[in-house]
Amino acid sequence: MSSHNRKMLLIIVEDVDRWEDQPLHEAIVRTLRKVGIAGATAWTGMAGYGAGGRLHHRSLFGVADEKPILIAAIETEEKLRAACILDCPNGERGFSPVARRRTTQ
Repeated sequence: MSSHNRKMLLIIVEDVDRWEDQPLHEAIVRTLRKVGIAGATAWTGMAGYGAGGRLHHRSLFGVADEKPILIAAIETEEKLRAACILDCPNGERGFSPVARRRTTQ
């Protein structure tokens, strides 16, 4: 598969989000692997905010509140769209829109 045919799917969750007995980000990465997505990585964010505008970051003593976790998956648009219509681990349908940017190797 050439690099110009690949797209990136970005999913943002919080480190406190869970599905069954595991962190949600791990469940999503496992689901992406199970359905044959070429690659996925989860990163812990240092700071972020959501629709409510509340800033999440590490406090003075290094203890963090709800930190963002970004999951990036790389695959063809067709396979990412197929993954987006799966029943997600958190009980909702779909992950997020497919990004319109090309990726490089």
